[in-house]
Amino acid sequence: MTVAAEQFGTNLRSTVATTAPNFARGATVIIAPVYKMLKANPSLGMVGAAGLIGAVLLLLAFFSASTLPETYGKDLDYVE
Repeated sequence: MTVAAEQFGTNLRSTVATTAPNFARGATVIIAPVYKMLKANPSLGMVGAAGLIGAVLLLLAFFSASTLPETYGKDLDYVE
């Protein structure tokens, strides 16, 4: 939440800090059916499906974190 909130000006930080976790919860709507579909594959099973989804989501998280701009020393005097 902190990283998401730092991307915005001071007047939008509280909105972003409360909205970001809701996007994570909303991702369950997509993840659960994909897990159910992969679990039905006999070669994967429950553990394989969970591992595959976990690996894909970790790759997505690392990619997202690596593309964030550095915010240290950023001027917070936004014009909005």
